Amino acid sequence: MRINLLILGAGPEGCAAAVAASRAGFSVCVLETIDPRCEPGNPHVVGDLLRQSALLTGVLFVSDAEPDAVLRHGGRVAGVAVRGQEFFADWTLDATGKRGWLAARLLPSDAAGWPGEVHETKPVAFTAGQISAKGGLDLNWRLHPMSAGPGYFLLREAADSLSLCGRPQVLSLSSSGILVARLIYGCVSGKISEQEAALAYKDLVNHQFSAGDTTFRQFYPKIVPPALTRAFERARAAAES
Repeated sequence: MRINLLILGAGPEGCAAAVAASRAGFSVCVLETIDPRCEPGNPHVVGDLLRQSALLTGVLFVSDAEPDAVLRHGGRVAGVAVRGQEFFADWTLDATGKRGWLAARLLPSDAAGWPGEVHETKPVAFTAGQISAKGGLDLNWRLHPMSAGPGYFLLREAADSLSLCGRPQVLSLSSSGILVARLIYGCVSGKISEQEAALAYKDLVNHQFSAGDTTFRQFYPKIVPPALTRAFERARAAAES
């Protein structure tokens, strides 16, 4: 199969990107990967509404389509393989959330970007507190340094797992998908090069991550008592022992 845009994950950000891209005239396929947040009994209302909108615009959905491998061509991410079936696309979007299926498989050499581009390829990790390994507050986050590159974009939660405290989560996620769809449209229409689009997206992700990190670090000691932090640390140590 060959399409313009392949989206991994059918959550709010993936469906928002699918709707925007389909309305712009792109052929779009969404692979409904395994997502524990969308198990029966735990529906995502906004995601369902966006999915229905995507279906109405002609987006193809493939259910139970957990990818097996990343397809590459000439230094570009060219799609994925699912149980032997190859899905080739001009662009692949990782909308698998914090699980970051594609992000986890982008080795430094694969995510090297364009000639002359200087960057760090090692994911940056930050910790504002501790968590219980079997539940509780998740106060750990990380930033993927290559949130965009030749043939791919990592949508918001795949690009960084910064806690969205203080931000409307669904709005932030869906706007990420819409933004990427518009950047890709800009590439196709010749208004911006793919490298410029990727750089603009990476700069935005890095800026938002830095701003969120600074804000949370500033207010974290004021909203979480030291005793609670120590309790998180003990719970995590007990769970890992």
